[in-house]
Amino acid sequence: MKQTNLTTKKFFYSIKTTLCCLLLLASTYSWSQDFTWMHGSNQASQPGVYGALGVPSVNNDPGARETLVSWKDASGNLWLFGGLGYDGSSNYGFLNDLWKYNPITNEWTWIHGNNVADDFGVYGTQGVPSSLNVPGARSGAISWTDASGNLWLFGGQGWDSGGNLGSLNDLWKYNPTTNQWTWMKGSNTSDPTGVYGNVGVPAANNNPGGRNFSASWADGSGNLWLFGGVGFDGSGNYGDMGDLWRYNITSGQWAWIKGPVSPDQNGVYGTIGVPATANLPGCRYLSNCWNDGAGNLWLGGGAGFDGSSGFEDYMNDLWKYNITSNQWTWVKGSSVSGQQGTYGTQGTAAPSNVPGSRIGSFSWTDAAGNLFLFGGMGYDGSSVLDFLNDLWLYNITSNQWTWLKGSNSTSQIGTYGTQGVPATGNVAGSRVAGCSWTDNSNNLWLFGGFGYDNGSSMAPDDINDLWKISTCFTNPVVTITTTSVSLCLGNSATLTASGATTYVWSNNQTGAVIVVSPTLTGMTSYTTVGSDLSGCSGTATIALNVTPLPVVVASSVKPIICKGEQVTLNASGASAYAWNTVPASSGPSIIVSPTITTNYVVSGTDQNGCVKTFTISQIVNPCTGIDAGTTASRQHAVYPNPNNGVFTISGPALEEGNKIVIFNTLGQKVFEDNLNAGQNNVHTGLTKGVYYYNILLNEHKSGSGKIIVD
Repeated sequence: MKQTNLTTKKFFYSIKTTLCCLLLLASTYSWSQDFTWMHGSNQASQPGVYGALGVPSVNNDPGARETLVSWKDASGNLWLFGGLGYDGSSNYGFLNDLWKYNPITNEWTWIHGNNVADDFGVYGTQGVPSSLNVPGARSGAISWTDASGNLWLFGGQGWDSGGNLGSLNDLWKYNPTTNQWTWMKGSNTSDPTGVYGNVGVPAANNNPGGRNFSASWADGSGNLWLFGGVGFDGSGNYGDMGDLWRYNITSGQWAWIKGPVSPDQNGVYGTIGVPATANLPGCRYLSNCWNDGAGNLWLGGGAGFDGSSGFEDYMNDLWKYNITSNQWTWVKGSSVSGQQGTYGTQGTAAPSNVPGSRIGSFSWTDAAGNLFLFGGMGYDGSSVLDFLNDLWLYNITSNQWTWLKGSNSTSQIGTYGTQGVPATGNVAGSRVAGCSWTDNSNNLWLFGGFGYDNGSSMAPDDINDLWKISTCFTNPVVTITTTSVSLCLGNSATLTASGATTYVWSNNQTGAVIVVSPTLTGMTSYTTVGSDLSGCSGTATIALNVTPLPVVVASSVKPIICKGEQVTLNASGASAYAWNTVPASSGPSIIVSPTITTNYVVSGTDQNGCVKTFTISQIVNPCTGIDAGTTASRQHAVYPNPNNGVFTISGPALEEGNKIVIFNTLGQKVFEDNLNAGQNNVHTGLTKGVYYYNILLNEHKSGSGKIIVD
């Protein structure tokens, strides 16, 4: 197996280092959700668990490592590549494995590269993607994500195509859709010198020299930027670099934009807060870096050269670069290296607060433009130099730092708690040179590095724990108002939320204003989660009292009446009643006199104001007094009709042997009697109602009709 040229894996005991990040906000902050240990081991020196290539699993984990690089894709997945650490067989060396983490499923997937350390690069043809291509194993590279979702990688210390270990200046692009690497620019051999060309002028031959631990940004136009690092200048000199470069993805050309072409140069600080063409950060590596909302590039700290001392040490200066004016501004911190931290009161911003000089910190920018810094290797509040676990925030507007969490002393072990469960006491141990992301929900994530685990290891080593940190200091206070807290079943209410920017409701509706129509009586609750521009969220719940509708019924004192006859309609089940008569009527009882069968609608309102309707049909009979039989050849007459149950039936069609059979409206026989020829007086004894009769002769119907008993 190939061997590295390092005499010890304790990289950060023999070389000074620093990463990319810083912070934002002011005033006093209340930390809301703290650190959550999400994945990986709480013990150092863990080998990788690779599983099957391309298959996610909750059991998968990248091995413990340091000086790796990271990306986030458009779907919110977190990616990491390479570094110096443990492979799948516990071998320690340079790595070139590519991993993807899904924050929703909490699963790692080994995507590409080798699960064995110290793999050589396979470059293929420059500009041509291939499934066989893979960057050589390396540490200290830098990375970008472009607008198309491609992942970019540059340089570092590692293995070239011929099995040589050294500083690299190769530029790679990875397409997550095709799962292919493309060698885009630079050399496929180690330790190349830089080709600067003319300052500010892009050219096909331009290339930064091989280098490690640079700072990197992507601007709003899609250009890739790098600053400094430790590596080779244009004459083959090796040291701390302070040159600023821009790569145009479209043209495929590098341009040397600013800074010295020779290593180990002091900075030109100028006046704090004042931009100037002559201003330059000193040559350095492992610095902090991020973009602000205005498109400026920020740089802080690192190991390198201050404004006057002429020797390398850790720094805590903060710089801003304006792309348009091509000017650096010294914004905060000291122009002298080796500064201890000024912590102040935890959670309280102050002009005098400042992190101590350091390298290899973790960095993030959230959706609101807040910039964060965690740990690294540097000076604590007592000038002790070792690994740190302090979390800081920098407010660009107020130009103030806030110490948020962690210790103001070095060498802290981690407090892990229960995996997946946030807790106020949880905090990652002191460490340096891991990697960091901000997810689509605005949470901060950190992975690995070189430092302290849960205390089971006596000395720091590489770690593979994955942590999530909330950026929410004060969650939005969400409230809900409604047009009515009490409503009748079937009615609607408008709910209006305020206090946040976006809202998701428990019934899956979205937006600040929704309309609800509860379908169950009793108390019905609706909850909304409101999120602000930072992704921080608050909840509110409102309960609506849903009242049942009254049970309204109506009846007629006489279901069938004659044309023009008056009848009383009665309603019950409510407190107040309204009828659809013309003109309108009210009250539980009304008198009507329809000339035809008519439907009447009554609306009953109970004491809660709930309304239910009922429809009653009042049947109207012409009541001519003669009811002709249905058979023309066998005519007869019934009179009086309506009657009191006693009537006369006569007619030429009647003869001896006829009989009359009477049925109610349900078809049930209620009366039967024999008839004589001519005229017959019939006493039925029937109660009020409508009845139907048949005239039968030898059990065959010879006539029929309707009788109304009044």
